[in-house]
Amino acid sequence: PQDSRGRRRNQQHLSEATVRHNVNLLSRFFGWAIERGYATSNPVRMIPVGKRPQQSPKRDTPWIDDDATVRDLMNVLPCPFNLMFYLGNRSGLRVGEIIGLRMSDMGFLHEGVIRARYSFDGPLKEDKRQVGLAKFVPAADDCGAVLAEWLNRRRNQDAGPEDYLFPWEPIPGSVRHAENPGDAIAQRLADEWNAAANALGLKMTLYQATRHSFVSRNLAAGASLDEVSAAVGHSSPSVTRRYYDHFVRKTFSAGLRAGVGAMSNGGKVLPIRPAKVG
Repeated sequence: PQDSRGRRRNQQHLSEATVRHNVNLLSRFFGWAIERGYATSNPVRMIPVGKRPQQSPKRDTPWIDDDATVRDLMNVLPCPFNLMFYLGNRSGLRVGEIIGLRMSDMGFLHEGVIRARYSFDGPLKEDKRQVGLAKFVPAADDCGAVLAEWLNRRRNQDAGPEDYLFPWEPIPGSVRHAENPGDAIAQRLADEWNAAANALGLKMTLYQATRHSFVSRNLAAGASLDEVSAAVGHSSPSVTRRYYDHFVRKTFSAGLRAGVGAMSNGGKVLPIRPAKVG
């Protein structure tokens, strides 16, 4: 395309994920407008489902498939960033959810779960109406032992139930993060991750090494789609399936593998009559 003077305009290609996000945002805007009487219909709803932009699943996205690499990363990362990485990799928490954890959210470890109520200092991504939604994510069986020293340190610092598990500390001299220390700790975590990944020769992002690895590892091990979807807070198993249906399930319950009772007579094979024809 050219402008009015015949000069070629620069084109910026938007990814399918960005287009899909923009369409969803537009739909939410019209939903808001209809609710308040500013509009009578939502044009996005008029687009057939099959014609709407779809984000292509990235089936070749790398993930950590062995615990030895996880341990190596925890040894390379400084404290408490190694613990933050651990929670993302073992519990599937998003970075904002890890940063938003309070001390009281760890009070359920004896039940095998961690409570998540915040993304940074705001509501969870799933909390569309901002009503204070909370969710529980799985805690690894060694989570209490891994976090024990850090939890004791925070208690010795007089951290109360609603104090952050990982204190927010502004980066000295940083104007960018002076008013939002949550962004500062997220940036510091990203920087520490990049250094650790480079040291170990890993070519993956922090997201791929944490939340994405959590989903991939458990589905590859045969965990049910429903359970994994609930653990990471997806709105439905179909969302999880959209990106992870390349993991073929290889384990099935005894009920699904029930036979016809051919060995039920003391281990002796029962005769099977041939089907009548005609």
